[in-house]
Amino acid sequence: MHTIYHQLISKTYRVVAAASCSAMLMSPMANATVISSESSAYSLGIELALDAALVNLDLNIIVPTSASGTAPAPYLLTDSVLGADVDLSAGVLAALSLATLADTTLLEASASSDVDGLAGDKTTNAETTVSDLGLSLINTLLPLGGVGSAVSIGASTIFSEAQVSGDYGSLTATGNSYLEDLGVDLFGFGSVDFASLGFDVDVDGKINSAPNFVIADINSILGLNLTLNEQSSNCTAFDCSISVNALNLSFNAVDLSVFGLGLNGTIDGSVIIGHSEASMTASASATAVPAPPTLWLFGLAGFGLALKARKNKPQRV
Repeated sequence: MHTIYHQLISKTYRVVAAASCSAMLMSPMANATVISSESSAYSLGIELALDAALVNLDLNIIVPTSASGTAPAPYLLTDSVLGADVDLSAGVLAALSLATLADTTLLEASASSDVDGLAGDKTTNAETTVSDLGLSLINTLLPLGGVGSAVSIGASTIFSEAQVSGDYGSLTATGNSYLEDLGVDLFGFGSVDFASLGFDVDVDGKINSAPNFVIADINSILGLNLTLNEQSSNCTAFDCSISVNALNLSFNAVDLSVFGLGLNGTIDGSVIIGHSEASMTASASATAVPAPPTLWLFGLAGFGLALKARKNKPQRV
């Protein structure tokens, strides 16, 4: 009898040990960590190239540029500049300039993140706001005096926002933009009628457009395209990013002569107003968790102790 108990107890101990190892190996992984993030914003980006007889001009500028951060650690960055302090002289000749900005235009941008290297839901964000916009493109002196602009863009407010939030396996991206009192004037064509183009303009002059709303060949000018609420995003379990442009006016070999400014040649490039972008990267942590199998292990251990107690009891003859 003693030998039988000894063998049973020995087997029980081996079962308990094996079950313990198996439970540790097969328990679900727990905890996840957002390990890094980036966000940035700029209010105005201009990249234009004019190719005409005896005249070649290029302008490439982004303002402001300092609202950009990387985490960890958490950050909150802001930047603002008045149009009077923006230098667009790179695209200027004696009687021609690629862009001019009103002195009173206010350009603002911000970027923030709470990613700190610890577990839990996190958020990374970027925003930009343009107030009292007055931007003129391809400006030249007129024969009878004054200055003519191929394209003039005005708005009381242009806003964009890009945000990524969540944790490993649940990262999401959201983007938003709107424009108030937007006006686009084309020399020789007058103002663009946005209501007739399908935009929802409310009584306060606010335009909320669906993502990637495109007007191709504005006023039948080939290559002159306008995109509102331009968005691009990509998200997986471990990585998520989004980019938003409130307004993107693009030139694809646009014939300058159509504007009636006495200019011959083509213009290429784009003007982006209200750019924001954000991204986060996360990973799962390899941490074993003694979940419900613990109760089963305790039960086995208790059974082993009971057998041991019976072994130690004096046997009746």
